[in-house]
Amino acid sequence: ESSEYQFVFSAIQGGELNLRSVLQLQEVQLYGVAPSASVAGGFRLPLQKPGLHIEPIEIARAFNPGGRAPNDWQTAAASIDGDFTSKASKWVDLEFGRSKTSTLQLFLHSPRLVVAYSLHTANDNRARDPVSWTFSRRDRAERTWQLVHSVEGVESPIKRFSSYGIIGFQSFLGNLTLHHQLHLPHHQGSP
Repeated sequence: ESSEYQFVFSAIQGGELNLRSVLQLQEVQLYGVAPSASVAGGFRLPLQKPGLHIEPIEIARAFNPGGRAPNDWQTAAASIDGDFTSKASKWVDLEFGRSKTSTLQLFLHSPRLVVAYSLHTANDNRARDPVSWTFSRRDRAERTWQLVHSVEGVESPIKRFSSYGIIGFQSFLGNLTLHHQLHLPHHQGSP
């Protein structure tokens, strides 16, 4: 469990980075285990124990340390505002080409175990979509970042305002932690 998570994006669909390379995302969602199998909106991942469901986790704040947005409405906060379809509500990092990475730090209201996430493309310019990244959590005791999952060289969705799919990395088969990538259908506006 942690209340701090981060993505570090290191490559975009457009390939070769230059000083003008830009990264963008419409929305980011994190998922945790639902407290009850009867939770409305929860759903079951393959390989989970029967009756175990996941649900979206509310994210309190998002930051892009070292990044720069083109305006006040395309900051990291736009990546967690729940708006999946407005071109004005995407997160854009203009510093991606210069720094060669872009960090999106996410802060939860309280510690939760994140078991899956989804990323959603913005309205335009597929070349700006991330294709390689790491996902980490901050260890509460040691205050260090611990790698949870990494993705390298995936193809971003061609259709705009689309999900990459729900990417799960922990099954709940007893004490066994099985790292894998799952792609489940996404229903527009809700998981």
